Amino acid sequence: MTNIAKKKKKFDDAEDKMITKFMQRMDERMTKDKISNESEPEYNFELSLKSIHPDYKMDAKMGFEKIQAYFQVSYKLSRSRIFNKSRATPK
Repeated sequence: MTNIAKKKKKFDDAEDKMITKFMQRMDERMTKDKISNESEPEYNFELSLKSIHPDYKMDAKMGFEKIQAYFQVSYKLSRSRIFNKSRATPK
């Protein structure tokens, strides 16, 4: 396995862990709401997003598909920046 392939696998694994963690936290929030019968979806929603990605830039009322797409795009961008830095030739 080449060095670039190892880096790509590492970032893919990190992305999978992030998505899994996000899903777990959303499930925890939903079960807490069901148990306590207190529905504060916007508050819990923002709190869970901030705990995963502190500088998110989205509305708390966005649908789950948009959130998932946002995280996928942001991580693809961060991966491309890291790969571009690793490919840069030293001066």
